Amino acid sequence: MMTRLAAGLDWIAATRSRWLVIGVVLCALLPPIFSWPELPPMPRPAQAAWTQYWHDILRLKVDDPAFDYTRYFPPESNQAKRNFRITVPLLAHATGFGMASVPFIRFGLQGVLLLCLLLAAERACGDRLAALGAALAVAGTYVGSSVWMDEWGWFDNCAQAFLLVALVPRRPVPVAAAVLAAAFTDERSLIAVPLACLFHWWTGSSRDARWAPAVAIPAYIAARIALGLALGLHNASAGIGTADMVRLNLRVFPLGAWSAFEGGWLLVVGACVASSRRGKPREALLLAMAAVFPVLAAVAVTDFSRSASYAFPGVFAALALWASLAHPGVGPGGTVQLRRWAAAAAALSLIMPNLFIMGQTFVQSNALVHFLSGAFQGHP
Repeated sequence: MMTRLAAGLDWIAATRSRWLVIGVVLCALLPPIFSWPELPPMPRPAQAAWTQYWHDILRLKVDDPAFDYTRYFPPESNQAKRNFRITVPLLAHATGFGMASVPFIRFGLQGVLLLCLLLAAERACGDRLAALGAALAVAGTYVGSSVWMDEWGWFDNCAQAFLLVALVPRRPVPVAAAVLAAAFTDERSLIAVPLACLFHWWTGSSRDARWAPAVAIPAYIAARIALGLALGLHNASAGIGTADMVRLNLRVFPLGAWSAFEGGWLLVVGACVASSRRGKPREALLLAMAAVFPVLAAVAVTDFSRSASYAFPGVFAALALWASLAHPGVGPGGTVQLRRWAAAAAALSLIMPNLFIMGQTFVQSNALVHFLSGAFQGHP
């Protein structure tokens, strides 16, 4: 049995094109089997009304990318905080098809996300099977499935697709541009910048490319100020980090922290341990701090799981660090051990149900339980 499995995996990895095609299919289809992606349950009429409401809110920005939400909604509202999340609305506006183009943009970027999961992991370690395991470990979290539950125009998968694009090239300009596109999709992307810098450092990028994600931060701030002055857009940051919100999130912090990486924690912790044992405690500390930072930042907002999910580049940074510690097949950073840990990370992310924490904690059941539950609920 194990021999046949090994032979099948070797066949998948034999050619890059076959590995990419099969890898994308696996990353797309396996996660929903184990964790059916859905929003917190509510009555169907309310769900439909709420979806239409956010559809109309998004339309305002698609029809006019310069529309200022803060003139009509309070600064602590989600609507107001969308003022500078203009990448997807601007793309939809530029197509000339308006709201009709939004699903195509969203699912098109999901394809980019799945492909770049594999490419970033391959670049991190140079081994296709270990890369497939790491890609599945991330796909098995909210990162891989959010596109199916995005009925309210969050576009997390779009922002995370741009972040993944920033991990693939070695030149600074496309790296910085991808981070900027991610930040203008959702500013939460900026909490992943330290991880992106570490990834480029440990994969041997040029000095300019290593710092390109960080350069995107002042560029984003400058562009945001310029847009504010030119278009009259206002910032909205009220309601973040309130005492009640922090207390509520601290109560579920272990679950929220788990949801950030799930099985990917095996690679993050494993890379830290391997680095320390190889006499590189500084690298281990940098990885640990950069990986934990987005999780800690998520405590300050209501949608804990969404914010913590932006830590996902930590899996690829960990893979890159671990792979850099030794030659293939030798020691704790060897290819054989990387494959085993990546496979374990993938299995854990896929098998364990996803958690969605937004004020309350919701467990996303597997596909079989989901459909059986729906069938019984609909039975007279």
